[in-house]
Amino acid sequence: MKVIRYHNYGMALESEPDENNIINDKFYFCLFELSNGRTLSLQTYKSYNNSNNEYEWNDFLSVDEKGNTINVGEYAVTYSDYHVFGEDFYDWFYKAPLGKDVKEWPKESERNCIIDFYQKKIKDLENNK
Repeated sequence: MKVIRYHNYGMALESEPDENNIINDKFYFCLFELSNGRTLSLQTYKSYNNSNNEYEWNDFLSVDEKGNTINVGEYAVTYSDYHVFGEDFYDWFYKAPLGKDVKEWPKESERNCIIDFYQKKIKDLENNK
């Protein structure tokens, strides 16, 4: 399996500035078409670290069925077969289903494929943004 094409939206969303005018979170999005015909989205984010005055990649937290906090990891990966390559970010973003409505999750091999691609070819470009 391999990435056929991708569309990197880069840093497409950010949190509102706080009382010190600091944007605490910056959200990055990328879409991938795989050789198996599936389209997947990858989301990751940076948070501002006040102690060193830098943005650092962060992990997503969620809640399991028992209400316990779980660490999902640095990447949120979902199927995005409804994506039209080249469409405006907000057109894609607003038609994406909510996490609670997702019925099918990517296979580990698909997830690993796009994370590996993102880390090798895209993430370093985002480090300075």
